[in-house]
Amino acid sequence: MLTLISYFLIIQKPKIIKNYIYLFSHIPAGDRMIGLLAFAGMGICTAVWFIIWILVAIWVYKDAKKRNMSSPALWLIIVLLLNLIGLIIYIIVRPKEVQQTSQAPPPPPM
Repeated sequence: MLTLISYFLIIQKPKIIKNYIYLFSHIPAGDRMIGLLAFAGMGICTAVWFIIWILVAIWVYKDAKKRNMSSPALWLIIVLLLNLIGLIIYIIVRPKEVQQTSQAPPPPPM
C-alpha cells in the first residue's frame, strides 16, 4: 500500500499537475472567470441553504420544547437529517396548542 501511495505522490503527481496546467492554460481567460464565479456562486448558495436549515432545526427544537414534547432533541436530529420531509412530519405530529405548565402563581408583594 505504501509503495502504491509513494508511486502516485512521487511519479504520477508531476505528470498530473503538468497535464492539468496544460489543459487549464488552453481555456480562454473569460471562460475561466465565468467558471470561477459560477463555482463561487454555488458555494455561497450551498452555505446559505445550510444556514437556513440549521436555523429551521433550531426553531423546531425550541418549538418542541415550548410545546412540552417528550424529545425535542430527537426532532432536531430528524429535521437536520431529513430536511423538508422531517419538517413536514414535525408540523403534522406536533400538538396543535402550546401546553401550559402548571406553575404556582408568584406570592403577593409584602
